[in-house]
Amino acid sequence: MDAVRAAVRGDLSRFPLVAAGESAFARALRYPESMMICLDLKLCDQIEEQYRGIVRQGAVLHALLVAGRHEQAYLAWQDLRQRVGQLEQLLGALYLEARSNGIGRFLGFVQAALYLPGRKYLAVVNLQHLDHINKLYGNEVGNRALDRVEAMLREEFERHREWLLYTRGIAGDFYLLGLGVEADRFRGLLERLAARGRRDSGSELPVDAGFRLQGIEITRLGEISTEDLHLVIQYLTDRAHRDGAVLETSAEAVEAMLDWLRERYRQALDLRTRLIEEATDIFIQPLVTLDESREIHAFEVLGRFRGENGYLSAGLFIDDLIALGLAPLFDRLVLQAVIRHAPTLAKVTSRLFVNVSAASLAQPDYVQRLVDALHGPLEGFEVVMELTEQVLLEHRALVRDLHEEHGLTFAIDDFGTGYSTLQLVIELALEGTVSYLKLDGSLTRQLGITEASERIMQITRQMAKELNLVTVVEFIETLVQAERLEALQMDLGQGYLLGVPDPVPVWQGKLAYLRSKASLPGESGFTF
Repeated sequence: MDAVRAAVRGDLSRFPLVAAGESAFARALRYPESMMICLDLKLCDQIEEQYRGIVRQGAVLHALLVAGRHEQAYLAWQDLRQRVGQLEQLLGALYLEARSNGIGRFLGFVQAALYLPGRKYLAVVNLQHLDHINKLYGNEVGNRALDRVEAMLREEFERHREWLLYTRGIAGDFYLLGLGVEADRFRGLLERLAARGRRDSGSELPVDAGFRLQGIEITRLGEISTEDLHLVIQYLTDRAHRDGAVLETSAEAVEAMLDWLRERYRQALDLRTRLIEEATDIFIQPLVTLDESREIHAFEVLGRFRGENGYLSAGLFIDDLIALGLAPLFDRLVLQAVIRHAPTLAKVTSRLFVNVSAASLAQPDYVQRLVDALHGPLEGFEVVMELTEQVLLEHRALVRDLHEEHGLTFAIDDFGTGYSTLQLVIELALEGTVSYLKLDGSLTRQLGITEASERIMQITRQMAKELNLVTVVEFIETLVQAERLEALQMDLGQGYLLGVPDPVPVWQGKLAYLRSKASLPGESGFTF
């Protein structure tokens, strides 16, 4: 009321006119912490819209006060207070939920952040000998040591909210995420923390409570499960106790970490015992038209292993499957899973993209199973087999035979990586063997960064149009990318912006909900 009384006297300083998109609140919504808070419920857009409504109501109040219409201004003020109160309640509930599951929310956001633009880094800060400190000096001293480390992290977080996020882990460690920041700034942060840890390790404590830290760039990781992420943290914790750089950013460092992950899985998991029908399932991800309608054109089938703590991406094991000669068995299990889900899939889509190895296509048993399925439980589906450019080059005769004898259609996966020849693509397109070109995801990630990627897409689109091929662009993660690709007249898109991989029943539920909410027929007219 004091603000209103001041306004009546002509003092409008409490009601500045600020555009919603330029306000501190709107900027804060794009901070990593804010995106993490509303990640699961996808409420960031809703919160921003509520805030815009508050700003609009504030502008109405300002106009009424300027016009001297004080009675109406008072009513507008009451409405404004109600709107602000509702937004405060929503934010409070979200923060409370996030704080009650801090580690889970943090790890979930790290997984989602891998599909956001910009560079990303993950680091572990590990308090040394916490168990010994607790045993020798009691939990109170251990907790004080942890609080001291967290106070340092909190100071850095307050200064760098626009790109920094952290959480307290377990067993005396903390996890840090740097999002959309250059390596030098994140490295500088880690070096400052390391220096303070060495300088203040024993201050105000009866014991030397130093800590070690290690970070690595995770921009190139792509999809990663929660279990994989826990292993990455374990890897960084192990590295923190060795001498070396506090932040590793090279491709060699990332590959070394992936090699370590694969070795851990090889130790914990015998692929041969996991390759059974009960342990193999599928996720699906939509291919969506890149126009205003955003219609679902098809779904890609993605193989998954069931683990103790959820599903594991088969991509982490694909090299081992091929090296051990197990790719045909895996492809057969994926096909069986598709058949098993066929009744539900029929309620979701009529077109499926299925990845297959060259070794499987060379096996008459697999081909016969596929043909039997196409004339049986998959009869109502259009099935498109995805092959990489390299496999297509090496097995061109086999691909032609499968098209001519069994009517199979193919998509060239990861097009643009340099394996194919235009002559081969033109020949297979004219024969009708190949109907789709899936552009390599690296081109999408370079869109707007290098002129070459956009030029390659333009040339590919022009060639595809001449050959009556459908272009599919992978790894679409931002609205900017989607809008640019739409302007380039690319046909279909795939990526986390347009739809995440999920189990078949989950997608059935998603589509049923969206159709009922929007009252839309069939597979058209919405985004997700």
